[in-house]
Amino acid sequence: MDHLLVVEGSTAAPAGRTSLPAAKFLERTHLQEWIIANPQVIGADVLVVTSEYNRWTSESDGATAADRLDVLGLDDTGQLVVVEIKRDGSGRDVHLQAITYAALVSRFTIDTLAVAHRDFLRTRGEPQLGVEEARTRLLEHVDGDLDEDVLRRPRLVLVAASFPRSVTHTAVWLSEMSVQIRLVQVSSWQVGEQHVIGFGQMYPPS
Repeated sequence: MDHLLVVEGSTAAPAGRTSLPAAKFLERTHLQEWIIANPQVIGADVLVVTSEYNRWTSESDGATAADRLDVLGLDDTGQLVVVEIKRDGSGRDVHLQAITYAALVSRFTIDTLAVAHRDFLRTRGEPQLGVEEARTRLLEHVDGDLDEDVLRRPRLVLVAASFPRSVTHTAVWLSEMSVQIRLVQVSSWQVGEQHVIGFGQMYPPS
């Protein structure tokens, strides 16, 4: 989105372009929470399974607990969605982070996902939720069909204000290698005292 106009009657004036850092918006506190509340920006019919996931040492094999997956989703086909978020430029290595997380979550089972989803929902106002109920919610989202072969092929979504060529070129190559990846560009505008945040798919071209 290059231009945003504020319309009043028959007149239109451009909104002021800004950035998330300039507007004092934070990556985890704001941008990540907006995405969790509006998962349609990362794909249709995505259920957020968990966020800030760092239980790699006990749940997987070898990554340190300091590594945190920003958002993990599950779409209605049973495919996992690995989301890596940057509030400004993505940096040169964001795709490498996402690939590493995708490799780790590709070994997740329905049991792993149910525990992660229970823990996530308990931090969001459902302290009595059990693993079985979390499992039921996941299975209901995919109409009871969670195929392990599909789970093993997560897709990647990178969200940032901009992407360097190293990332865009890698995204194209990964797509050619049959790895599903989307680059979503986030933009920030100011209209008076209000801020308007936009999400647009940069790759693949829509």
